[in-house]
Amino acid sequence: PTGAGDALTDYLKDVSALSCEVTAASFPDEPLRIRTDYAKDVHAGHVISLHLEEGTSLTAVMDITSEGAGFAALQTLFELEEDAHLTLVQILRPDQQFTLVNDIGGHVGNRADVHIIHLMLGGKNIYQGCRVNLAGTSSALKADIGYRLQGESMLDMNYYAYHTGK
Repeated sequence: PTGAGDALTDYLKDVSALSCEVTAASFPDEPLRIRTDYAKDVHAGHVISLHLEEGTSLTAVMDITSEGAGFAALQTLFELEEDAHLTLVQILRPDQQFTLVNDIGGHVGNRADVHIIHLMLGGKNIYQGCRVNLAGTSSALKADIGYRLQGESMLDMNYYAYHTGK
């Protein structure tokens, strides 16, 4: 499950969203950097999947910008195995006429942790959903959130930590 719910996941399947899967082993010494610059009048959907195997670490920096009016749905999924560590930085800088749905869903194993850093700096409408399943013993989530709204901009945030581990 993700923070924006099943309806967005179903939507992304229907629009033939671009999908990318990454493992921590692919980026052992430096951060994974993803930059997306949506064009004017775009209607797009993307899914990014991050899988961190046992004992691995990854910093992923996502910089999302846009030009003019449009709509995009971005879904980031992650699975952290035992003793894995993820730092996920998302910088959202869409145009003042752009609507962005940013959705996160993750599963955290034993002694694994995720640190999510969100900077939301613009956009007409930003819908931010985040759901993390803390399934493992001593699994952890830390979230740092900053945002700036201007004029008629709207930000809707939903952060959910589901604790099932000890």
